[in-house]
Amino acid sequence: MDETTLRNHSTPSHIRSPSERNGTITLETTPRGIARSNGTRKPMLPQVAGRPFGLLIGLQTHHAFAKRPTFINIAHLPHNELVEQLKQSSTRTAILNETDTDPDPKILFDGMSRMIQSMLHRLYPMGEIPDYEPDPTQSFVSIAESKNTTPEAVLYDYMLENDGYAMGMMPIFNYVDGNHDVIREMLLHPQAVSGLSDGGAHCGMICDASIPTFMLSHWTRDRTRGKKLPLEWIIKNKRTILRHSMV
Repeated sequence: MDETTLRNHSTPSHIRSPSERNGTITLETTPRGIARSNGTRKPMLPQVAGRPFGLLIGLQTHHAFAKRPTFINIAHLPHNELVEQLKQSSTRTAILNETDTDPDPKILFDGMSRMIQSMLHRLYPMGEIPDYEPDPTQSFVSIAESKNTTPEAVLYDYMLENDGYAMGMMPIFNYVDGNHDVIREMLLHPQAVSGLSDGGAHCGMICDASIPTFMLSHWTRDRTRGKKLPLEWIIKNKRTILRHSMV
């Protein structure tokens, strides 16, 4: 779909009334094959998140060092005291050189540390102004290579920034190419709807309640690593497509 078509395209078939669309919608062609009708010819409307889905990593959530013995011994401290302890060179050296204790299968997500350690090439600093489209050269692995150190050391020091409130972003979905181009492709598909803004049960690791605002700020104004989307298209998608898709 070119930009002219994007700005002037007519109402997609999937937001017609239920009587009009019943039995008429198929998903023979969908973005990257994310859904198919399997011959049922029922309206299937894939929801597309406007930014990558992933985890927030930091002292306030889960991180790579939570199962190190030295960290476990001080994890009970109030936040400010914990940060001061972590800043001690002896504490830093101990934690960076220790081996994780075994996760407790009775504790939910107790094995997250090892998963994070294995995915540092996909973990990025968020910064004071969150960046949801970081360049792959900004990953903790890339930063470590440029500084001739380890990704774990870079992550450790970063988490202590901003008084210990610095967050890292680990995209799990929607970031296969290291940019938002695939997200844009899916958003523009005529059978897709924008959604998936989670602000509830998973706020300890995930907080995407700001996606509706992000759709306006990032896609119409702030994006620098690819094409934007017209403001009028975003508004139409939110006000019209969502309303009719939920009937």
